[in-house]
Amino acid sequence: MAISFKIIMLATLIVLSVLAGGCFMLIDSPPPSDEWYNKGLSAKNDKEAFSWFSKAAEAGYPPARRKLAKMYEEGEYVQQNYAEAIKYYAEPAYFDDLYSQLHLGLCYIESNEDNIRAFAWLTIAAVKGDDMARKKSDEIVLQMSPDQINEANELIKGIRVLIYLKCRNFSYGICPSF
Repeated sequence: MAISFKIIMLATLIVLSVLAGGCFMLIDSPPPSDEWYNKGLSAKNDKEAFSWFSKAAEAGYPPARRKLAKMYEEGEYVQQNYAEAIKYYAEPAYFDDLYSQLHLGLCYIESNEDNIRAFAWLTIAAVKGDDMARKKSDEIVLQMSPDQINEANELIKGIRVLIYLKCRNFSYGICPSF
């Protein structure tokens, strides 16, 4: 009797999957994000490359998120858009990716959006040894009021905690040392 119940449940799941257009997966498998990213690298034209990078980035593939962010930052394949670049650099930056941290700060500067966030991300990258981040954070701090500097320092503390927690939860305990 137990075997027939299992067969009925499996058949029900298959039918539901077909009715849902294949959205219901019996096995939880990650999307082939790295394959999509590689298809973007070997694409025949800009539109196709952008499409594959976007698909992999939306699935959360870190190299694709950085690539898409860089495309928006530099206007490669798409119109330059710092807000979109910031969106795609943010997640890898919170996962302690130095390149994303540096470029997130640079995008905040270029967009004239937020000197406090720019200073915070550049300082985090500078502490890790990035010379460009150190130079840019030294330049931007001269444009900030003491209250803005204090706010940025509080933001840095919060970002560092989030980086630590994300790394701890997703990197099996391998976290940055601050």
